[in-house]
Amino acid sequence: MTTSRVLTRNIFSNWSNLGVNVVVGFLMLPFLVSRLGDSLYGIWVLVVAVVGYGNLLDFGVRSSIVKYVSQRHATNDREGLQRLFNTTLVAYSAIGVVILALAAGAAAFLSQLFVIPSELSAEARVVVVVVGLNLALKFPSGVFEGFLTGLQRYELANAIAIGATLLRASLTVAWLLGGGKLLALAAVGLMTDTLRAHFEARAPGMLNSIAVSAAMSRGDLISELMRQPLFESARRFRAAELAPYDPALLRDRDCLHLVGDF
Repeated sequence: MTTSRVLTRNIFSNWSNLGVNVVVGFLMLPFLVSRLGDSLYGIWVLVVAVVGYGNLLDFGVRSSIVKYVSQRHATNDREGLQRLFNTTLVAYSAIGVVILALAAGAAAFLSQLFVIPSELSAEARVVVVVVGLNLALKFPSGVFEGFLTGLQRYELANAIAIGATLLRASLTVAWLLGGGKLLALAAVGLMTDTLRAHFEARAPGMLNSIAVSAAMSRGDLISELMRQPLFESARRFRAAELAPYDPALLRDRDCLHLVGDF
């Protein structure tokens, strides 16, 4: 397949995924508010926001996975792909354990940190742990998505993501109509994200001849993966700072913006 066709396919699948998320989010928001009520929905938003800070532990490594997978795949560096896969899987699994521990700690002190009705505090604490577990599992499972996109199989990654979004919306509607509340929302998210990770790992060519082995992980590779996003952030900041005085940097900054959209 030619490069132009691959780019067209990837862009179309990215926009399709974005469109589905926008439509589902637009339709689900009033439904969630009406079924949960102001108090429960407010607690749900609070829990997702608090636990969501765990994403900061990514340090931009996930975007670097795509870059390094593409490089190694282009040069047919199978050993490099093996090291990259196992290193990121081990590192993200360790981060997942940290996130789960932080979520358990946040659940224990949730009532002290935030004003939550006493009759809802027990359920809110359980929901924090379940949402934290979901985020903890998303880190190692994110390696599969990173490899898929690095192999330029955006259509597979986006098709799986769209399927997970639609399944999550359908189960959420069914469980809330059946009387479910916050715990139902958290359980649906955990279930659908686990299924998504399963299908990403089983996608055609995803783990072809790649062995899972912690012995193949390398600490120096993580440092290299982290340097790339930090360098890019500094470069963009410098470009934005000098843009009014350097037309070339201004054009470069605009190009970076366009690339980032896709």
